[in-house]
Amino acid sequence: MKLSEACLPVGLEANKISPEAHQFVAGLLRRDPATRPTIAKALNHPWIRASREATTTATPTA
Repeated sequence: MKLSEACLPVGLEANKISPEAHQFVAGLLRRDPATRPTIAKALNHPWIRASREATTTATPTA
């Protein structure tokens, strides 16, 4: 499968996406693989880290 172009949501839908999430997805969709983040960098992205921290905080202990 070849990726010719990627379009991120605009308008009302774009307002529901945080700037960090937008940056994360845009990075993963870069056309040149050499400029895409590595797996380690992707997993260390602020949006992913915040999600993990929120999940850890919200998880009740038994």
